[in-house]
Amino acid sequence: MPETPRILFSPKDSPFINSGYGIITRHLVPRLASHYGKDNILVFAPVFQRDEVRDWDGVSILPGLGATFGEDVIYEHYVHQKCNILLQVGDWSPLRAISQLASENKILWVQYAPMDFLNFPQWAFDLLRYAHKIVPFTKQAEKAFKSYKLQNVSEAIWIGLDTELWKPLDRKEYPNTMRSLGFTEDSYNLLIVAANQSRKYLRETLEGIQHFVQAYPQANTKVYFHTHVAGERRLDMDVQELGLQDIVSFPDPYNLVLGGIDEPQLVVVFNCADLVLDVTMEGFGMSQTQAQSCGVPVVCMSEGGGPELVKWGIEVPSYSIDRSQPLLKPVPHPAQIATGIETMYLAYREGKRRSDSVSAWARENFSWDVIAEQWIKLIDQVMEERESSCLYIPKPSEELLEKSRHIMEVSS
Repeated sequence: MPETPRILFSPKDSPFINSGYGIITRHLVPRLASHYGKDNILVFAPVFQRDEVRDWDGVSILPGLGATFGEDVIYEHYVHQKCNILLQVGDWSPLRAISQLASENKILWVQYAPMDFLNFPQWAFDLLRYAHKIVPFTKQAEKAFKSYKLQNVSEAIWIGLDTELWKPLDRKEYPNTMRSLGFTEDSYNLLIVAANQSRKYLRETLEGIQHFVQAYPQANTKVYFHTHVAGERRLDMDVQELGLQDIVSFPDPYNLVLGGIDEPQLVVVFNCADLVLDVTMEGFGMSQTQAQSCGVPVVCMSEGGGPELVKWGIEVPSYSIDRSQPLLKPVPHPAQIATGIETMYLAYREGKRRSDSVSAWARENFSWDVIAEQWIKLIDQVMEERESSCLYIPKPSEELLEKSRHIMEVSS
């Protein structure tokens, strides 16, 4: 009989953070805790959590020592908390200590992994050989991992959605939000949600918008850019150079300092948009599935997970390869982005603005209840393999322990 899993869930961010990893934690962990017990799952949030253990409705959130993945303390947490599975979420190529610990059979490592570059060096995939399971974010990533001859790749598990929140809303009921985004009822409203600005090719996206605006001035285009104005690049300068300053709005920088907006507010923002732009190779395009759940179309890239996540929208092919960094990414051409916007705008003019069927598909397939069931099935499988393959030192039997306490004289 396999032991009950005791999971160290390591997503970098705590559930209090409005990041993608924070959202994953906020929705998946309570469902795992409900199934396995709150004492049997612990969250390790090293990036924004320091010097204290926080209680989150009966689940402990463990601290890190720096602003990194927490590899300097993760083994201590694993041992002292008597965990038997490490479920590591997100980027995997920086993981050195975890791979080493797994190779020495000190931890049982399950990696929830994206594939958001065109290439990784062989040594990066060699690190993953020591994971007991690699769980890809997307089917595209699953295929890519398997192409590197890794034998420990499981079926992909998508990132979920809170379907109580993510659904179509009537934006006419939110005039204040429309106004704050710079949107109007008679404008063509574009939404861009962008973290990791240097990896999103936002300049190309802005140039694509510029081309579209010049070709279709009658569209009265408005753009809300949900990101830091001066983050990894000075987007305000890009907007100024391209002459888009009168149509582009950014969030209040002070609101971002305070943690940004929460999920219920973000749902309203998506429902106020006519088109979402996420034109980059994503490990998993959360803004893509969020838009689809609201019935809003998306312009995505043909590379990455977009083709399997977007059912209402259009794919943009890659034009060139960014070789400015060791890990390569495909780059879209601004003219192709403009064509994608144009295609969806023409559909918009014909009255094809929202898709109820796509919204229903997204909420059915990305429900966190559905995603949690997939994880529970996989975790149970891991525990059965741990038992059947003797991946740990079994506890001695109570009968033998009792016998060991007695002295027996044996005469020859």
